[in-house]
Amino acid sequence: MTVGIAAYDTVSGRIIITELQDNATFPKTIHHLNLHPPGIILVPDTAISFGSHNNKVNPDHSSSSVLVQCLESKFEIPCEGLAREFWSDTQGYQHLKTYIADDDGKQAGILVAMQDKYYGTAALGALFSYLHENGESFAPHSLPIEYKALEGTMFIDLDTATNLELIKSNLDNKPKNSLFGVMNKTHTKMAERLLRSTILQPVTVKEILEKRLDVVEELLENDALRKSMKTALKGIDNLDVEKLIRNFSRPLKVNDAVAAERRISDLLSLRRLIASMKMFAEALQEAQSGLLQTARAMLRDPKAEAIETLLEGAFNEDATVHQGKRHNYKAIRLYAIKGEPNGTLDIARKTHTEHLADIHQLKDDINEKYQLDLEVKYENDQFVLWGLVQEVEALPGEYTRGKKKGNKCFVNCKDLSKLNYRASESEQEIFKMCDQIVQSVSEGVVENIACLYNATEAIAKIDMFAGFAEICQGVGYTRPEFTGILAIKGGRHPILARWIGGDICIANDTYMAGGSSSFLLIQGANMSGKSTYLRQVALLNVTAMAGCFVPAEYASFRLHDALLSRLSNDESIEKSLSTFAAEMATSSLILGLATNESLVLLDELGRGTAPAEGFGICQAISEELIHRKSFVLFTTHFSELAETIQPFPGTEVLHMHSQMESRNSESQGYNTEHTYRVQQGPVRLHHYGLELAKLAGLPESVLASSTEVAHNLESSRAQTRASSESQAIAARRKTLIGLRGQLITVAESSKLNDADLRAYLRMVQGECVEQLKKTIEARNTAATN
Repeated sequence: MTVGIAAYDTVSGRIIITELQDNATFPKTIHHLNLHPPGIILVPDTAISFGSHNNKVNPDHSSSSVLVQCLESKFEIPCEGLAREFWSDTQGYQHLKTYIADDDGKQAGILVAMQDKYYGTAALGALFSYLHENGESFAPHSLPIEYKALEGTMFIDLDTATNLELIKSNLDNKPKNSLFGVMNKTHTKMAERLLRSTILQPVTVKEILEKRLDVVEELLENDALRKSMKTALKGIDNLDVEKLIRNFSRPLKVNDAVAAERRISDLLSLRRLIASMKMFAEALQEAQSGLLQTARAMLRDPKAEAIETLLEGAFNEDATVHQGKRHNYKAIRLYAIKGEPNGTLDIARKTHTEHLADIHQLKDDINEKYQLDLEVKYENDQFVLWGLVQEVEALPGEYTRGKKKGNKCFVNCKDLSKLNYRASESEQEIFKMCDQIVQSVSEGVVENIACLYNATEAIAKIDMFAGFAEICQGVGYTRPEFTGILAIKGGRHPILARWIGGDICIANDTYMAGGSSSFLLIQGANMSGKSTYLRQVALLNVTAMAGCFVPAEYASFRLHDALLSRLSNDESIEKSLSTFAAEMATSSLILGLATNESLVLLDELGRGTAPAEGFGICQAISEELIHRKSFVLFTTHFSELAETIQPFPGTEVLHMHSQMESRNSESQGYNTEHTYRVQQGPVRLHHYGLELAKLAGLPESVLASSTEVAHNLESSRAQTRASSESQAIAARRKTLIGLRGQLITVAESSKLNDADLRAYLRMVQGECVEQLKKTIEARNTAATN
């Protein structure tokens, strides 16, 4: 089914339109909304049940639609119903033409792309109807409106993003110890928002990723360029540029002193932004990577120069944004606009200065009369007197004591209130006189506003890439490659490496390739690191597909269309039923979305039900994912799964290494030492219980009997497996399919010279022949028995 989405960012003023195909549980819709966390969700009122406080029109529906139920469940906010008549594609397209910012390059493309997007334009029509109804208004051609398709990005569902701690840590629900926290070295809010969306929706287009990595590599190699980027960023590091530009999209009230004052403040901030844009463009003069050259061109837009000319013509040269005392900032705004030829503005400013002088004279008179040492302070948009509490309390009743701070307090009086009123009136008069100039400059900014949106996009990317370069300055980061295989040598968990240090964090290898090893079954004792290993592989994938270097000695990644997971949540036994239900719901989602290009993580699936049922479900889901040729990492506590899955082509069994040893000979105590390293083959300690029993000091006779029974059972099961003709056929088939996969990988990705390649192929040939011999010998042995 088709879903249309139009999202309005109240901070940046940006509007994102999407139209997508989704299934009955709407995972892609939920994923897209998670990219732009909603404060309000609008849906047609026909989709909301009768009795809902948000549906006052249609009493015909007894229950909300599945979409509404899914959205309210995931985001825990009620959906608001909007009458069906407002969901008009015609109105939506008209709004699009009216408000989209003038940009010859983008505007025409979006208008053409949206012509056949019925659901997207209908959602846009409803969005503008709601905004207008709630008092929002916009200047024509002033909004950044984009159409974004899901193609070219990796799908990550909301639960996977949460369990992998992509944006927030599961320990404290804060971003610091998440992947976002590790990668966030940005200076600007817009870059921070870009990084968040980049992590939640990584890119799958190789050309784009290579260009991003070129930027990071250039910044790493060019210290001067990196430092100049930091210098330019410091000029706007406390300025929310997107929010600033959004303010210009809203019409300015005429002859309104408060509105004029705010707009003067915005224009001063804009002046600061234009200066930073010039610094960026100058710093990028010698940049080599394509993205940086494109960014430089966007920052040198002639429209930006037109805005700069407008600002220079209207503002005094020394007028800048001031971050100090509030009164000083107020004074800067009062004197920011150049005086008029007729001098009326200068006269008004002189009058205001006289009122301020009167306030200070009043303070001097009071101090002289009562032998005090009061000061003038600017507090809550007015002037008050400020002095020691004991001095203020000695004043007559006509003086009113205000808020106390330590051993001092504020004091006011009738004469001071009158002077404050006069000063305020003169301020209002000045700003009203500035209104016409401010209106004119603002209109000029709106006419050229598209260049500012392009500049913010360029600066946000530069800021994000500079942050990536800062992260990668540490030892042990490598530039990833993008091929058809997943090969990581010495990969480290990005979040753990930050917690405990890259030198201490255990590194592990990973290899997955279509045909030969696309399904990795991972065994190991509890707390041996299975779940961490799964998360490590996923986080390294996301990091690479964001366009950043990864903590590894070498890394090659396949570009996945989706990252799907069912990760362990360690719920209690009392919640086993709900755990199993959640497992099945997530498994259904995975099977509904997984393709031969997906990366799937399954951690201890089947724990929430009976062992036999859990094993059967694991087997069935594994076979289906093997058939689909998805890349799968599957941790399990079912030892039998390694035996039943291994004959299938593309499967490989690994384990997290652990070893048991006595603490000391006196107490006969024991402990399990986890190395947290992944190793080839099934887990070596098949009988954990027997090993623990030995270390615990059970009688030798009991141990001998237990060992004999366990080994007899194991031998019987092994003979049964070996005697199966189908097992032998499956083993041979797996060997040949694995050989095919290896040869394809070599043909597509090998960088060996001819001599090394011949040697490698001979080795592969020999291993294949040996494997085939073993299957024939096993079948013959079973037949003679």
